[in-house]
Amino acid sequence: MPTQVFEMAEMTSGFDIEDAYDNFIKIKKASEEILQEHKKSTEKFSGVNYGDLDVVDVYLTYHMDGDIHYHILIEECSPTSYEFQEFMVECLKDKLGFSVIVECEW
Repeated sequence: MPTQVFEMAEMTSGFDIEDAYDNFIKIKKASEEILQEHKKSTEKFSGVNYGDLDVVDVYLTYHMDGDIHYHILIEECSPTSYEFQEFMVECLKDKLGFSVIVECEW
């Protein structure tokens, strides 16, 4: 079923799964670089365990209307660490040129 969904998306909207995979790699690398640099800085956010902070997943959502959104999941920080999430969103947008939704969990 998932393969059929992506094949249909490719036919109807120009969505390319290989491009999406390339973006996964770029997003993962960029987010890890940002986290490493941030860990070295003096700026710290509440609700973040800096010792074990890690990007554990990159994924996308493909909506029925054709909208595509990339997401990252960062572990070892509070889901309510909104300032940290905003920081990551802005850094990723600056580095990649497109928006990524940042989700956090313990």
